[in-house]
Amino acid sequence: MDDAISQLEQALSLAKSLNKAAQTANNHHTDEETQRGRLKDALKDLKEAGLIQTAPAGIATATQQSQLHTANENIHLVSGNHTDISAGQSLTAHAVESLNLFAQSSGIKVQANQGKVEVQAQNDELQLNALKDATLTSSAGKITIAAKEEILITCKGAYIKLANGEVEIGSPKLVRVKAPLEVTAAQGVYEMFNSENIRGEINLEYVDIYGNVPNGEPISLVSKQGDKRAINLDQFGKGKLKNLDFNMLTLTQPKREDK
Repeated sequence: MDDAISQLEQALSLAKSLNKAAQTANNHHTDEETQRGRLKDALKDLKEAGLIQTAPAGIATATQQSQLHTANENIHLVSGNHTDISAGQSLTAHAVESLNLFAQSSGIKVQANQGKVEVQAQNDELQLNALKDATLTSSAGKITIAAKEEILITCKGAYIKLANGEVEIGSPKLVRVKAPLEVTAAQGVYEMFNSENIRGEINLEYVDIYGNVPNGEPISLVSKQGDKRAINLDQFGKGKLKNLDFNMLTLTQPKREDK
């Protein structure tokens, strides 16, 4: 009897230790204190009607049908080493309130050999966080990121924001595009403007990579048909070109010395 009580107390001590670690990580704790009180007040010395089952060499139960384990309060499972659960078909866990998993030292793996893996927060937020690197990979497909209101990518003050059908790029330092660059509108927009011979204007504002305004320096724009237009920027690096065809334009600037 004393050996059984001692073993139960050791199990509850392990549960208490893991409780502290889980709470430090902001995870939910188990109701270990209730079970400790039950052991002290009812089971120890069998002060109340209770059952303690113990065997030094192990306990096994088996049935051809089903087993039911139920309690009006709590069910605690504690093992000094491993707890293994295997199912020939499905493993299902339901909880009225919350479902919590916590691993103290060696990580968590969730894998599906076949079929999809679905993670949903159906009526609230979804948070994914890592202290170190985080990797999202599709080995043989594509990755789609979609949001109804806004998508924001940010790092050290620089950001890319997608909202209201617009793309906003912000940076406390330089924005570098290392690729041949072509910005075009939808083909239908070009066709509409070209067919109606609509002309417009372009407002320019220019600052060089050193933060200087190229006051009075010439800027040339060349259309796809080879038409050239020139403009001198004012003291604020601003200028305007009027009566332009709606077309692709190439902007050039004479070679400048570093300032």
